[in-house]
Amino acid sequence: MDLPDNLAAAGKQHGVRFVLSTDSHQPGNLGFMRYAVDLARRAGLEAKDIVNTQPLAAFKADLKRARQ
Repeated sequence: MDLPDNLAAAGKQHGVRFVLSTDSHQPGNLGFMRYAVDLARRAGLEAKDIVNTQPLAAFKADLKRARQ
């Protein structure tokens, strides 16, 4: 997430759900996930606000809803 934490917090207040990722282009960058997690924590996001923390069935359902 390259979104500033204050905007992520505002999004949460409006029901926005998020996906955390590293945007890695090589395996050595996978450790960058910590930056996304840090941002989510600063924004007050919880697991329920982050789509890719859900069980697979719930994740798929979220994707299906997003495509409608």
